[in-house]
Amino acid sequence: MWKVCWSKGEEQEKLKEECTQIPKILESTLSGKKFSGPGETIGMVDVTRNFVAYWFGILQELAGLQVFTKEKFPNVGEWIDEFHNCSITKENRPPKDKLAAHFQARFRAVAASK
Repeated sequence: MWKVCWSKGEEQEKLKEECTQIPKILESTLSGKKFSGPGETIGMVDVTRNFVAYWFGILQELAGLQVFTKEKFPNVGEWIDEFHNCSITKENRPPKDKLAAHFQARFRAVAASK
């Protein structure tokens, strides 16, 4: 997923297709469930998927990508919404604007080095 954001053209298209394998797996494991575990509360597996739920969404937006969409992966989309609305994740994740600024600086640095 990380490489998709830094690549361009044909390479990026190939990597985007490879990245859809991850949400396909998540889609099936989340079917009919609010979170990844057996209950209705966030668990360790959900926390480890934080990159998918929060970080990659910001990267996608900044890079103008459409890898994870609710239309393609409705269960993943619902899970991401639940993850974002969970009080424990709201209180402990970095602010979106600061994380976006960090990634924008990385994008500029990579572009300047080419």
